[in-house]
Amino acid sequence: MSYPITLSEVKEHLRIDPDDFDNDHYIESLVIPTAVEHCNMFVDASAMSYMTDASCPYMVKQAMLITCADLYDVNRSSYTLGSIKREDIIQRLLLPYKTIYW
Repeated sequence: MSYPITLSEVKEHLRIDPDDFDNDHYIESLVIPTAVEHCNMFVDASAMSYMTDASCPYMVKQAMLITCADLYDVNRSSYTLGSIKREDIIQRLLLPYKTIYW
């Protein structure tokens, strides 16, 4: 499946050496799909609007990359009290694209 973020973008964001292939399968099969789905559900759970869109807005892509960092490494995760503001950053990046139903 094609996603708006690539393995090479995620590895660059995580500062993983491009020649280090040890975790590629994990990143491609779990981290990227989960991050994309998480961000898509915030934007519009019914449409999953950016699941495969190559023209995904940069702010949405950045939110996906930050989410990848959360999922990949506990030291980069927003689940610790010291970095609790990261989820707020993700929401601020995604909010302009959120579909609100009345």
